[in-house]
Amino acid sequence: MNKKYLAQIKNSNLQKLLLKESNIPIIEDLLDVKIQRLITIKKNKNLDFGNKVCSKEELDEIFPKVKKDVDNFLDSKKSDMPSYGYCQYFNIFKQIKNPIKIYKTFSISKRIKSSINICLFNLLVSSGTNYNSFLESISLKKTRRVDMINNIIHEYDHHIQNKSILKNVFSKQYSFFEEGHAIGVERHLAEFYRKQEDNNAFIYKILNRTISEIKATYMWMCWKLEKPIRKSLLKNMTPIESFEISKILTLGEPTNHAKGNTFFSVYETKYKKQIYKDTIHENFQFK
Repeated sequence: MNKKYLAQIKNSNLQKLLLKESNIPIIEDLLDVKIQRLITIKKNKNLDFGNKVCSKEELDEIFPKVKKDVDNFLDSKKSDMPSYGYCQYFNIFKQIKNPIKIYKTFSISKRIKSSINICLFNLLVSSGTNYNSFLESISLKKTRRVDMINNIIHEYDHHIQNKSILKNVFSKQYSFFEEGHAIGVERHLAEFYRKQEDNNAFIYKILNRTISEIKATYMWMCWKLEKPIRKSLLKNMTPIESFEISKILTLGEPTNHAKGNTFFSVYETKYKKQIYKDTIHENFQFK
């Protein structure tokens, strides 16, 4: 565990780097480009999400291939295979690896907290897709092939984070980085599959999500920095965009998913896709 590097990727530090006036025009340009691309995709359609992936055999065929592509993208070829399965069939109590080692590793307080997390996770596994860093397990909701591939990309990236820079770190104070990195990797691999299969469905939802989260973060940043909001960027708000913005009213700020997505999108304009590989290997200086 590199404590100096962890200090760089704390939520508080990344938020400080994001909340700069110089980022506002970059975000406005990003939104212009992404909104126009989404409009073009909607006009051209060509959206084939595929059939629903329901069987163990289908999942066992898809997962290793996606893992290989993520490993190649991040140069993380030594990363191990996490436990994975469908939500409703996923018995997490069978997924604990080396229980004695885990017991010795954590203090009593941490063991108690982890036990609580396990119980909560057991109640939630039937409700959706997620990664459990304590158990190193991915739970996947049965969904259409394209969505399944994108979900695997995202959750497997969390596993790589957990096995590298965030090893034995069970804290929400890095969620800004965790979610921004995972969404960015998902976006790039979705683009890879879009080109490979000539199918815009791969980027349709992630593009929608990115626009919505960047818009919400952009509005919040303008309010915080007392800068004018470009009203043209807020025209024809979709339900998902309105939902993201409504979170600011209830939480006082965007979610860490939204801020992380915006942060990596901004930094990507300068450092390109290399930022995802460099940050996971601790070869990046956040400034």
